[in-house]
Amino acid sequence: MRWTNDLFQSTVHRAINISGKERFSIPIFWGADYDRRIKPLESCVSKERPSRYAEIGVQEYINWRNQQTYTVRLEAANNTGAVTA
Repeated sequence: MRWTNDLFQSTVHRAINISGKERFSIPIFWGADYDRRIKPLESCVSKERPSRYAEIGVQEYINWRNQQTYTVRLEAANNTGAVTA
């Protein structure tokens, strides 16, 4: 989403099939070098559609996403009284 300035939305990952229809899943993962920078592509930014994201390093972004993910999980676990590692 960052590279396309929200022109393309990330697909929500679901491991459970809730559609009721048979489906096949073929996961493919891409990553970028930790020393690269992430910013919207020039072709996805215009005067009418300004950049929605600040430039960020790949490693910084991964750290930020991990904190977002695990903070939510930790809060949920704390609210249920579950023990977390």
